[in-house]
Amino acid sequence: ELNPGEVLISVSLKQIIFPNTLREIGPAAFSGCRNLVTAALPRSLEQIGDYAFSDTALWQVELPQNLLWLGEGVYKGCSKLSSIKFHKHLTEIPNEMFKDCTAMKKVDLPAETAAIGSEAFSGCTSLIDLIIPESVIMVGSNAFAGMNPSFTLICTQKSAAEQYARTHNVPFQIVL
Repeated sequence: ELNPGEVLISVSLKQIIFPNTLREIGPAAFSGCRNLVTAALPRSLEQIGDYAFSDTALWQVELPQNLLWLGEGVYKGCSKLSSIKFHKHLTEIPNEMFKDCTAMKKVDLPAETAAIGSEAFSGCTSLIDLIIPESVIMVGSNAFAGMNPSFTLICTQKSAAEQYARTHNVPFQIVL
């Protein structure tokens, strides 16, 4: 188990193979490991701490089914991250989760998502559109700041996402 506050920095670390019994990855555990391209998360994982994988070279992530909690900025600054697979039980996209993930092209949010944190997707310049589930009741400040000029929020009428888009001048499209 990687304890909260425990920091591992290695410029040469390229791959991590976690034990099948790992339940928690602490804050900033692999932050700044700029050559880290592979870190398959075990099914047993329940928590990932703040900024655990920020500023790494991960290019795809699959979050495990048992994951109960994600910290802020877990993948912030992962400029090669283009693919993320969520499980259906995740209800919140934390603050700065994908901030400055400039290669992120497609995100499928779980239908149960209730909240999108502040700056969650800011600076995701390759993201052209994002479908916001009707279940989202809160969108944090600057969640979609610094996006591609062609970026469009796809949302339902009278939803929190539509309200956010209107008040923040974010292009949006209503779906039924």
